[in-house]
Amino acid sequence: MTVADAYLDFVLAHARAPHRFGPLAGANVRAEGVNALCGDHLVIELLISEDRIENFGFTAEASALT
Repeated sequence: MTVADAYLDFVLAHARAPHRFGPLAGANVRAEGVNALCGDHLVIELLISEDRIENFGFTAEASALT
């Protein structure tokens, strides 16, 4: 298996079942971004306590480029 094949497998597996997908209850930091070229939209939410990331989540409408 080549590195390119491994990367493709990883991207497609994440597209099918993303880890930490969904809004984060209790988040105290939120960032949002849009890629104007392709229309991808990403929201990242963090729960930060005592200068440490305790938890995180994301929501996105994006394509899985292969």
